[in-house]
This record gives sequence, structure tokens and C-alpha cells, in this order.
Amino acid sequence: MIGGGVVKQLYDLHGQGVSIRAIGRSLGVSRNTVRKYVRSPEVPRARPRSPRPSKLDPFKDYIRRRVINEKVDNAEVVLREIRTQIKVGHADRALSCFVMVLGWSRGLYVEFIRRADVEAFIRCHVHAFEAFGGMPERCLYDNAKVVVLGRDEAGRRVWNSRFLDFSRRLGFSAQLCQPYRAQTKGKVESGVKYLKRNFWLGRHFIDDEDLNRQAHEWLATIANVRVHGTTAERPCDRLAVERQSLTPLPDLGTLRPFLREERKVGRDGFLVWQRGSYGVPWRWVGQRVGVEAGPTTVEIWAGDERLAIHPRALRPGQRFAVPGQWADLPTQPRGPHRQPLATQVPWAEVEPRPLTAYEAVQ
Repeated sequence: MIGGGVVKQLYDLHGQGVSIRAIGRSLGVSRNTVRKYVRSPEVPRARPRSPRPSKLDPFKDYIRRRVINEKVDNAEVVLREIRTQIKVGHADRALSCFVMVLGWSRGLYVEFIRRADVEAFIRCHVHAFEAFGGMPERCLYDNAKVVVLGRDEAGRRVWNSRFLDFSRRLGFSAQLCQPYRAQTKGKVESGVKYLKRNFWLGRHFIDDEDLNRQAHEWLATIANVRVHGTTAERPCDRLAVERQSLTPLPDLGTLRPFLREERKVGRDGFLVWQRGSYGVPWRWVGQRVGVEAGPTTVEIWAGDERLAIHPRALRPGQRFAVPGQWADLPTQPRGPHRQPLATQVPWAEVEPRPLTAYEAVQ
């Protein structure tokens, strides 16, 4: 479905006698979509989505047998039994997969990620370009939020500013598929289907690093050395030719800011990244900083300034402080100074005298 502002423009243009083809070209939507709206007696509504699959779908028969037939009413026991049947690494969060396909050679790159945000999307681009040995002049995308946020009231594209800055700095142009035109990104869709059938099905892995190591080995030994069904040639052989037309990547100094993950520093002066907590100088509390991770170290950056370098956490819950993390922290007064309302004075002792002493004074 298209946004309300675009729908209004569509009906306005149709009322002015503009053709369906011209309306579609002006608003960036397909002719079939325009035709559906102008011919419908009321504004078309989105179809209800089919129910999303559940992680428990493969185990529903087992659960019914244990709970209904065998009268096992302890959910923790059933859950423990199900987990023993899962032969792949157990993940608390969903995995996403980045797939890039070169148009001529059909060279394929894949990477599995936990956070499907624009920072991860950009890092995957850099890794793909490094694997291909350069970058193409233009890249074609669907209308994902990491690339384009939507369209304004005039129907103009609203680009994701961080991704747009990345593409301009590296020097490739980003081009969008026509909405609802899946055939314009068929190469990637075919690559995703091939990945699911040939790599993912029945895959066993320990953690994310192990999964990506296996994926890159699969690319080098299977996916990119097979004879492609469309080109009738191996992608690796065609990539050797296509690489001559790719643009070399810029120097590391240009790329490093895009290889970092953003995190917010907590009130305790630490940020959380993957397994551990990493400290920074107290002045950065509450601010967003960049995390640049290596095989054994984690560096914390703010722009071009490196705030700290820590060993990489090897187990969950590890906490690393930075030397001088709280140095020069101004002390706060315990409370406002109160003006005394009364003053206590020492008790005066009076020397006892006989009454005759007072009579003598008279």
C-alpha cells in the first residue's frame, strides 16, 4: 500500500485528467497500482496478513503428545526436552542475513548479523566490497528503511541520511527499485533462495562468528565456483574480469568511521557491547560513541578521538574500566547550607552566697 499523501496526489492528478502512465511516473509507483486506485469504488485496503510462523511449529506434535497423551504438565520439562532436540546453536535473538550479488559476474557475498540497523548494513557493504575487490558504480536496492525512509507529501524520496552520506563518501550511487516490482531485484532474490536451499538448510553452528566463517567458506568452495544456471559460467571466473571495472576502496581512514557500531554510554560510565561492559572517561556519560572491534580488542571512539581501548570480553558479564575513568570528576555538595535560627550558649555557673552578703550591700 502507498502512503496517504501519495494517494491524495494520485486522485488529484486523476481528477485533472492526467494519464495513468504519467501519474505513475510522477509519483514513482507502478501503473497497475495507479489503475487499482482509480478503478476502485473506494480506497483499497491492505489485505490481512497470514499468521506469522512460530518457533514451536516443528515441535507442536511432540508438545501435544507429551502434554495431552502423556499428561506432562510441567512446561519447563517440555522446554528442556525441546532444546535437546535442536541441533543448531540456540539464539536468544533473531538472525538477519545480508546478501549482495554483482550483476554481471553473479559474484555472491553473504553475512549474518544480529542487529539489522543502518550501521550493520553499512559494515556489510564494506565487507562485501572488500571480498569482491572493489565496488560497482551503482547499487540497486528495494525500499528498505535502512536506505530510504519513505516519501514526503510531494512523493519525493526521503533517503536515510547516514546511508546516503556513506554512499557519497565512497563514491557509488544508490538506485531504488520501482515499488511493487519484485522482478527488478531478481538476482538478489535468486541468491537468497539459493542460500536457503544450499547453505542454511540443516546448518549447525556454535555462534555468530562460526556461522559467518562457515558461510564464507561456502562462498569460496561452492557458491562462487559452481557453474551458474543463467551465465553458464563460474561466478569466480567472471568476477576476475568484472573486478577490472570495479572502483578500488578508499583508504582505511575513510572507512573506519563506518565500521563502528554506535552505543550510548550509561550513567555508570560504561557501554554494553555484545558480551561485556566497557568504560570510557566520565565526560562521555549519556552520549553516543562508536565501538570498533578487532579479534582481541575493543576500541571506543568519538569522531576522530579514541576514548579507550579494552581487551575483548571472552565471557558474558565481563567489565573493563579505563584508567582515570573518574579523574577530575567534580564533587557535589551534600546539601544546601542552612542558616542557623538559634544559638546555644554555655550554661553559666553562679557562685552560691549567704543572704547576709546581700544585706551588707544595702
